[in-house]
Amino acid sequence: MARLLEHHGMDLLEEYDVRIPDRNVTTSPEEVRSATEDLSTEVVIKALVPVGKRMKGGGIEFASTPEEAKAVADEMVEKN
Repeated sequence: MARLLEHHGMDLLEEYDVRIPDRNVTTSPEEVRSATEDLSTEVVIKALVPVGKRMKGGGIEFASTPEEAKAVADEMVEKN
């Protein structure tokens, strides 16, 4: 059995017309800020890593503004 990262699984579900939440995959904190600029709701920032318990390890965080989203992403990038 193969293991998929979350965004790959969502891509697969989308191919079969399963409704999924809007999402963006970014590669830098600046891209995270950019991707959240036009949103008027709280966002979830997730580290796309193949490990369990991301929430406990700080790999899933919430942000209310683009600046906060960038700061959260900055912190995630610095973690091992």
